[in-house]
Amino acid sequence: MMKELEKARRNLYVLIETGTSEQIIEASRHVDKLILKELIQPKCQKNDNDN
Repeated sequence: MMKELEKARRNLYVLIETGTSEQIIEASRHVDKLILKELIQPKCQKNDNDN
């Protein structure tokens, strides 16, 4: 997961320098989704273990 996030961030940085506004927004949303997935996933696993 972290490698995917690093790759997405690198892509975002490249697009900030060379991409269109739409490309930057889309890449930023993708990074946001990966971060949220990373934050939510451990909580869900913890809740599963509590039951």
